[in-house]
Amino acid sequence: MKIAFISAFPPSRYNIGAPMSLPYQLLKYKPSNYEVDLYYYGITKTVHKNTCLNDISQLPLNNIIEIKPYPKWKQKLRSIYINKLPRGVVRFYANRKILKAVNKNNYDAIWLYPLWLITWAKRLNCQNIIVTAPDSVTLHSERYIRGGNWQTSDKLAREVKHLIKNVNLEKQWSHTKVKIHFVGENDVIKYNEVTKTKGQAFWTRHPISGCRTVLQPLNTIKSKISVLISGGWNPTYVGTILDRMIHSLLELDKRKELSKWYKFTFLGSKYGPIIKEMTSAGFEINHLEWADNYYEELSKHNIQLFPIAVGSGTKGKVLNAMASGLLAIGTELAFENIDACENKEYICLKDFGKTSSILLQVAKNKKLFADMALNGMNAVRKNHSPVLCAQMFWDNCLSTQTRV
Repeated sequence: MKIAFISAFPPSRYNIGAPMSLPYQLLKYKPSNYEVDLYYYGITKTVHKNTCLNDISQLPLNNIIEIKPYPKWKQKLRSIYINKLPRGVVRFYANRKILKAVNKNNYDAIWLYPLWLITWAKRLNCQNIIVTAPDSVTLHSERYIRGGNWQTSDKLAREVKHLIKNVNLEKQWSHTKVKIHFVGENDVIKYNEVTKTKGQAFWTRHPISGCRTVLQPLNTIKSKISVLISGGWNPTYVGTILDRMIHSLLELDKRKELSKWYKFTFLGSKYGPIIKEMTSAGFEINHLEWADNYYEELSKHNIQLFPIAVGSGTKGKVLNAMASGLLAIGTELAFENIDACENKEYICLKDFGKTSSILLQVAKNKKLFADMALNGMNAVRKNHSPVLCAQMFWDNCLSTQTRV
């Protein structure tokens, strides 16, 4: 079977400023009898470009064609005419030269990534088109508006406009003869609700993009237990959850005991005020703006906190932490669409004011929670293995012809 994969991003092992790892894993473990040609928009930063090119070279692909984006002046001109859709639609507007080449090759199936490629779908001569969303943009916007800790009304108003554009985009997809692939069950439900369709969308589990087993299991730690918090402090994404977690750690009757048991690493930007406050309270703190090898950094820690207030689909950072053997502690949203058992393989926090109490329990029962982390690692390595997830995707999207 001949397949064209058209992507707004180069598939890569890492998410370098965009969701690149999902298509990388699905391509890496595709059926051997599927011949895939890759058409992709490249990235401009040289250091990241070389990484992506190296990753692409390791994939089982037939032909690799980089798509040149339209000049910014032309993108601005087009935005006047399609201003009711998200900006990504304009940025990745269908390239006539590539369209002609794709249609000429008479592919058995065409796979598009992500939803922004709506202008491509309408001009492709193929009866079997699959689109990996990968999340419902409407669901993401709704949660963003509801869960974000908005600092100004102007920012909130802009997001409401984005929500309207995202609803318009999903409605347009419902009028095309394509299959829509998500990596979340609620994403399918929201898409069906918005578009009034049934049977067009399906979802599969998100594969692990990478892991490296922790250097020291929790129950072998003789010194301080290492806790990782990553992603940066952005109130519209973490809401007030991170603040409430930190407030719990700084409680006068808990901070002294916690500081003896734990050290904290913050990976990302804008953590300055939190770090200052925790340092003043006697905690051992390490701060990294960036990790050259994220999986190697993960392996240095024992626990990761996930103060996720906003999001849709599957949270890749949670998957990778659990797959590496860290004890994952986070919000209900953090573990959405992850095939693991609450309180047996991870800890779901519903009262963020109890963060300190949970950590003290962990410190005093290392063997119990080391087993929980091990169970979580085994669960996600089995249920979210790239081989299994790729098989689920290819079986679902190409088993029957496109239907709406």
